[in-house]
Amino acid sequence: MDQSCCEFSAHLERIHHISADQLKPLTTPPETDLKNTSRWEQNHNLNRLENRDEEELNDLLQDKLLGVQHSADIIQLGDAVEQKEDPQDIMITWYRKYCKKHKIRARQPVLKRIRYACNRLNFKLQELGLMKEEFLPLICLIQECGRVEEVDFSFNSVGAFGLKVIRPILLNNPFLVVLNLAGSQLGAEGAAAIGDILAENTPLECLNLSNNHITDSSTVRISNGLKKNTRLRKLDLSRNSIESQEPASLAKALYTNSTLKRLSLHWNKIHSNGAVEFAKMLKYNKGLHLLDLSWNGFALRGTEALCEGLTRNKSLEELDLKSNRIELRAVLPLTKGLQQNSTLKVLRLGLNPLTLSGVHQLLHVLEHTATSGLTVLDLEGIQLNEKLTLIAHRISNSRPFTLLNENCVSWETSGGKYAKQDPMTFLMNYLNKHGIRIVDFYRLIDLQQAGMLSRAEFIEGVLTILQSDVPVPDYGARPNPSPGW
Repeated sequence: MDQSCCEFSAHLERIHHISADQLKPLTTPPETDLKNTSRWEQNHNLNRLENRDEEELNDLLQDKLLGVQHSADIIQLGDAVEQKEDPQDIMITWYRKYCKKHKIRARQPVLKRIRYACNRLNFKLQELGLMKEEFLPLICLIQECGRVEEVDFSFNSVGAFGLKVIRPILLNNPFLVVLNLAGSQLGAEGAAAIGDILAENTPLECLNLSNNHITDSSTVRISNGLKKNTRLRKLDLSRNSIESQEPASLAKALYTNSTLKRLSLHWNKIHSNGAVEFAKMLKYNKGLHLLDLSWNGFALRGTEALCEGLTRNKSLEELDLKSNRIELRAVLPLTKGLQQNSTLKVLRLGLNPLTLSGVHQLLHVLEHTATSGLTVLDLEGIQLNEKLTLIAHRISNSRPFTLLNENCVSWETSGGKYAKQDPMTFLMNYLNKHGIRIVDFYRLIDLQQAGMLSRAEFIEGVLTILQSDVPVPDYGARPNPSPGW
């Protein structure tokens, strides 16, 4: 062992004592100068000596007596150690190269986003103010990376031109499954291009087209693409301008589509006619798990039709009907639909004028129905009383059930008389008694005709109406409360 260690040290000294001048490469070819020729031969011999010494050193390092495991990948002669280049640096280098190729300036915000929010699988490029030609180097970069799974171009000016640039990666990348184009100003031409892409049956599984000014005519092209598509699982068409004329094309496209699992039409202009079409779709569709129709205008007729569709549906698990002008009279068809549906687990009815009576009727049916599979009832923004919360507790004690609500008030009795009604019920009874529609009431208190009201303006408007010549019914005493209260 001592002898081997001595040999090891001796060889190291021989290597490190080689003069740097002796190893300096010649700039003059050896055949042009005899002196340089001899010097070149001398250095050549020294290099051979160094190579031989290095081989002997490797043998010593591999010797079992020294117990050293040598790896040619990590042991190098000299002080320089090769380091792997950072993946983000590589991507930035590629991006700069493609910017130069397409004669586009590489903007600093884009470079920062590539460094800190992108990798070879996911590109988060939202809200960068990208314009038409600026997509060219980015698409080249995405193609260079190869196995990209998610691309987010939301809230950039993609438009129809940008979509033409993006199209190749959608058709040629077998790994891209998520594409976010929300707020990308697609318009009619862009929506038509999306329909053609869907018809190509690309590997895309999740597509966000919200906030893109998509109208009825554009919906037809997207619907035609959905008829041929068997891979898309999630489609977001929320915050567009889809009205009641053409949801029929979208609904019919889903009659036989069993792959789309989640569809959002939140905040469009779909009224009762459109609701009827989606009700028909629910009778035939066997794949949809989540349907978000919140912030539309189904009202009574649309709700009745939709609940009729629920009685025949066996796949839907979550239905969102928030803010759809669903009133007390719509509770009866709702309860019938829930009684005959065992698969729906989540129902969202918040921000609708159901009143306490309507909520009580709904909870009463759920408590005494064994066939309903509902586990979550969302009543956001609807005021409840303690009696209703007790019913919800009784339901949750017998089976899994959660009531989502943050507005619970106590209305206690005093001297055999009920206290004043909750504000929502009081207001609805007042409007019904005097034949005032909600839209007319809104116009009366919107004095500035601004189309929106602050909390203070709403309070002031209500007080003005109540103090006018229109008689206000007396709800101060209720010796004979309604049945079930």
